[in-house]
Amino acid sequence: MELKLIEHNEACENNVKYQSDCYTIGNYKIIKDTTIYENGKTFEQFDINKNCEKRFIPTICFYQNFVDGEEKEFKIQTTSYGSLSPAEIQEVIDGYQETLEVVNILTDKFIK
Repeated sequence: MELKLIEHNEACENNVKYQSDCYTIGNYKIIKDTTIYENGKTFEQFDINKNCEKRFIPTICFYQNFVDGEEKEFKIQTTSYGSLSPAEIQEVIDGYQETLEVVNILTDKFIK
């Protein structure tokens, strides 16, 4: 699985630099917005959307400590589906495995 950059934009206003990058990976589309302030502080925001109609693809969330900007983490939103057939259970497992792989790639690229 590969993280593909499909669009990059930059702007600067009042000594604040803004960057926006759009990526695709697996069943997800990711928009990463970065704000770089004069003092060197950087804040990132990720808008992560499912890029498919599959039912059992979990949502990925990004958390950043806005006090110091240093603590960053991707998390996988889980849900309870109730009773499912064995085939549906396999779809849930496949969705979680793909999402976990995506989160590991995003973490390696943007946090480590």
